[in-house]
Amino acid sequence: MKKITLLVLLMWTSLFYGQEYLNEGFETSVPPSGWTDEAGSGDVGGYPWQQQDEYTNSGKTFTPLVGTYSAFYNELFNLTHAEDAGSPDAKDKWLISPSMDFTSASNPEIRFYETTRSGDFLTSNQFHVYYSTTHDGINFNEAQWVDLGNTPNSWATGPDDFVWKQRVEDLSAANGNSSVYIAFRYRGTIDIEWYIDEVLVRETPTCVEPSYGSISNIMSTSADFSWIKGPEGTETQWDVELVNLTTGETHDVDGTITSTSSNPYSFTSLTSGNTYAAYVRADCGGGDKSIWTGPFTFITQGTNDDCSGAEVIVQEVLGDPVNIVNGSISGASDSGIAENCFAGDPNDDVWYSFVARTESVNITVFTPFDGVVELFSTTDDTCGTLSALSIACADDVFGNDTEVLTRTGLTIGDTYFVRVYQYQTAPPTDGSFTIRIWSDQSLSVEDDNDLAEFKFYPNPVQDKLNLRAQDNIQKISVYNMLGQEVLRQAPNNNKAEVNMSALQTGSYFVKVTIDGVTETKQIIKR
Repeated sequence: MKKITLLVLLMWTSLFYGQEYLNEGFETSVPPSGWTDEAGSGDVGGYPWQQQDEYTNSGKTFTPLVGTYSAFYNELFNLTHAEDAGSPDAKDKWLISPSMDFTSASNPEIRFYETTRSGDFLTSNQFHVYYSTTHDGINFNEAQWVDLGNTPNSWATGPDDFVWKQRVEDLSAANGNSSVYIAFRYRGTIDIEWYIDEVLVRETPTCVEPSYGSISNIMSTSADFSWIKGPEGTETQWDVELVNLTTGETHDVDGTITSTSSNPYSFTSLTSGNTYAAYVRADCGGGDKSIWTGPFTFITQGTNDDCSGAEVIVQEVLGDPVNIVNGSISGASDSGIAENCFAGDPNDDVWYSFVARTESVNITVFTPFDGVVELFSTTDDTCGTLSALSIACADDVFGNDTEVLTRTGLTIGDTYFVRVYQYQTAPPTDGSFTIRIWSDQSLSVEDDNDLAEFKFYPNPVQDKLNLRAQDNIQKISVYNMLGQEVLRQAPNNNKAEVNMSALQTGSYFVKVTIDGVTETKQIIKR
């Protein structure tokens, strides 16, 4: 089974920990209530600060650190304006916080997260953070502002694009003042983006929470959780909590908490396809623990992440009830089979199989992402002989919507495989979808007679599979999805029982020979 890595950054819990003077995530507006958006003396027609939600540009995806939005400024962000089409004018834009009372402050600090794009232009652009104890809340240009430093020029394009980094600055020099302001200042003449999220001004805790974290090696039943100590963290022990969101567990209520000195920490015995949230807090000893850092959400891989684990769908025919199957590409990884129809990236493909009951079939997939659907044939009903090229594809060029694949000329009784994936490389916000495999044709009289002459049950099967026929059953062979024969019987009776209790859970093909004629059925082993 393949391994994938999902990188997740810090998200703050809502737990109160010590004195907080300011806590802003920019979810309601930019500027938020009480904040101001000001133009500095060097500004020439600058646009305002704004909210920014998730988006993809040139193959790179920006995602807010927490929630739906972050604060954002880019001198070229409004491309509908004529001046933005050429060289930009100088911009000098300030985002200023509400007043904070530091009269009783002891050891205050500011923590926030920032990220950029096109960071190699930081030699021409300057992003600064200030505080002031003389601002009157109206005339910011007349106040004295203390520079806490600028975003490092070492940030460059490439891996740093859209990668959140935490920044911590000491504010103790402002102690004793009843009116303290924080300001974020964007200055520059070169196109570059600056994002800010989760601004927190507080008393520095005695036990600092971890900052960055990641969920990696996400498998169907396991995942690895790692984190980075806070900027002043010295701890060697942590509490790790795992919350099963699919079953309704709640953070700090009924999640599983484990004390560990291991970083990374491995979660095991997970359930395939479930959604989990992980949290971590520092244990500084003597009962002194930090607030929780999290959630770091992830979805374990489904069993149909590879062709060999394809989920079986019974094809509908005319007169059958509608069978719509729920699916998801969240947590899926690349099965290693190249795309054959479009230029998309099948790095999150999932698989389904069906036995053709009619010569034509429709495959309808509804996706909230830009989905691609491919249909494959085989020569022996297994993934081992999957055709090098898919025999049909569907990709709605207009993006998110319903994909409909229609194919004629199928061989009744043969097994076909379907895979679904997202066209883009970056994982979608919502990877869920529905799939329906159907035909408006009815079964022929001959098909009905064949079904009446040979019966097998139950399907899915737990232990024993029963077979019944009008004539003697000469041979029974059971194959896994790789085409390997795992069971064989020669009952020479019109009744047979196949013990499948020792087989692993998954999909299998049962080939039954009666009077020299072989028929293949697909079954699920629970």
